Amino acid sequence: MEIFSTLHNYSMDVITAFLYGTTELGATTALLGTLEHVQLLGDIMDPNRKRLSWFAVHLPSFVSCMYTRTGLSERIVEPVLPMQKPATYNGIRAHALRAMEQYRDADPDAKSKAQDSIIARLWKVKGSAALSDLDIASEAADHL
Repeated sequence: MEIFSTLHNYSMDVITAFLYGTTELGATTALLGTLEHVQLLGDIMDPNRKRLSWFAVHLPSFVSCMYTRTGLSERIVEPVLPMQKPATYNGIRAHALRAMEQYRDADPDAKSKAQDSIIARLWKVKGSAALSDLDIASEAADHL
């Protein structure tokens, strides 16, 4: 067993269980080798992310300028980008949005099994805190 990867997979499963409650509502099964869930770690572990972070801290205007290019100028700057577009946790964001939709559409029994999860707590205050579904998904993705 390769312990480094195993511990990362375990951590992903524990954190997503805390966020979403159950596998039916978004908790991962990376430790069991579910490819889609293991690939979420790629969003975090990508070595280019460290390079992008350095540029974002030390040259924020450069990063902002380079990543907002579109069309021909985008194709010209693409080879020198610290990390290829899209650069910000797209797999994790997509997973969080699917999990929020699964929670929203779940039956009361499934929701009760996840009542202590972060997503359930956010859902409870959705109206009083003026949170949209996207706000809830974004908050869960940020926690992850």
